[in-house]
Amino acid sequence: MPLSDFLYRCPSCGATPTVAEGNTARCPCCRASYRPGQGGGLILEHSADGSRRAVPAAELAREMAAQGGPGPITERGTSFRETRVRFRQAIREDAIRYQGRLLGFAERFDAPEEGTLRLDPIHLRILPAGRKGNVELTWALEDIQAIQASSSSIQFSPAAGGVVLLRFLDESPRKWDDLLRAALQERWDALGRGSIAEFQPRIRVQ
Repeated sequence: MPLSDFLYRCPSCGATPTVAEGNTARCPCCRASYRPGQGGGLILEHSADGSRRAVPAAELAREMAAQGGPGPITERGTSFRETRVRFRQAIREDAIRYQGRLLGFAERFDAPEEGTLRLDPIHLRILPAGRKGNVELTWALEDIQAIQASSSSIQFSPAAGGVVLLRFLDESPRKWDDLLRAALQERWDALGRGSIAEFQPRIRVQ
């Protein structure tokens, strides 16, 4: 994951987004810059006033969250957030065997498509580009059973089965991972389901 995807909001001033310059993330507002340190998950922060510090990535993530994290689900007067994605759905599972023994199963995904991912306080939707008719894909947030992020994508498991894989074309996958987790917790709070302790391999309450 590029450092600008991890630090999608400046931990120092809260501006978003940061700008990628090679392996450095730079804030266009306060001019702070961040680059990987050596070992131990440290990130080197260079502030505009000339001060420097080596900070654990987890600490910068907490500072970024204190600055607003991914922000609210609603944005610019709308009741949703949206972004462009390339998505694929697992259409079946293939058995993996070796010397007659079943080792496990692997998802078989369909062809990738592009579309708009839209998140509101109750639903997660994909509006595919290029399809005709009413082909919107919709999931209630409470029916999402797991969320798992990688360096470049997010996948989630709907209650109806299968897996949906999302690659983000314009924004940070880390930002949307934080946003989806916050939206799910808000929805669970509204339904009185309790606090979510983990999101994968399955959503589990404390």
